[in-house]
Amino acid sequence: MQYTLKTRKVVETRELNSYMQFLMTEFVTGAIDATEANNGKIPASIGLQMSTLTTLFSVKSVDGEDVKVPTNRKELIQAFSNFSGDELNDLAQQMAEDQEKNAVKGQVSGESNSGS
Repeated sequence: MQYTLKTRKVVETRELNSYMQFLMTEFVTGAIDATEANNGKIPASIGLQMSTLTTLFSVKSVDGEDVKVPTNRKELIQAFSNFSGDELNDLAQQMAEDQEKNAVKGQVSGESNSGS
């Protein structure tokens, strides 16, 4: 998908694969205390970090320049440097709106197919 941010940056996204999802969890697992993990409690900040990483890892290119999937902290910082905080939030919001629209379309088409 392609998104144009309020700042006129053009961002192309990619579908996440299981390896990318594994990498994202690797970046945040150090933030979970062993006691919290054993008790099944995950801090809200981890959810926010995963959301941010999901947006960032989905970025394929910015203004036509490829963005590498981060595999270490240095590459993660390089990926973040493509955006201001507002731009990353804008992208996340646009992606969420598209996901919501697609979910609604899926429900509508699922309802119409279930009646046949």
